[in-house]
Amino acid sequence: MKAVILLLTVGIILSVTSCSKDTSTSGNANLNTYTYNVNPNGWSVEAGVQNSFYTTINGTATNTNDVVIVYIKLPQDPSGSWRALPTSNVIKIGDMMSYVFDYGGVLINYYDSTAITQSVVFEVAVISPAIIRQNPNTNWNDYSKVKAIISNQNINKN
Repeated sequence: MKAVILLLTVGIILSVTSCSKDTSTSGNANLNTYTYNVNPNGWSVEAGVQNSFYTTINGTATNTNDVVIVYIKLPQDPSGSWRALPTSNVIKIGDMMSYVFDYGGVLINYYDSTAITQSVVFEVAVISPAIIRQNPNTNWNDYSKVKAIISNQNINKN
C-alpha cells in the first residue's frame, strides 16, 4: 500500500511540475496587429498612485505563448514614427509610458504630473512563437521591422 501511495504521489508531483518547450518550426504562424486611438477622456487616474494615469485596451486575443508588444505613435513627431513601450518623453520631457499585458487586454500606464490632453494612437502586436522563430534576427522593438514582416507575409492587420 505504501508503494502505491508513493507512486501516486510521485505521479502527481511530476504531472504538476513538469513542463515542455515548443521547439517546432511549424504551428500557428500569426502576427496580428491592432490599432487603437485613445482620446483624452479615455484615461483614468490610478487610485493611490500619484502622477499616474491608465487606459485599458481589450480585445487582443492571444495564446499563452504569444509575445505582446505595444507601440505608440509619437504625437509630437510629424513623420509619424512609432516607439515601443516602455518609453519616456512621449508627450513631453520627463513623462513615461509603460504597459502590462494580461490575456485578452493591455493596461497602458502614463506617468506625469498632468493628464494627456490629446488623442494617442497605439499599435498592439501579438506575435506567435512560430513567427519569432521564422524571423530570428528581427528587432521587435522597431515597428518598421514588424510592418515589413506583415507586408512580406500578408499577415493580419486589424
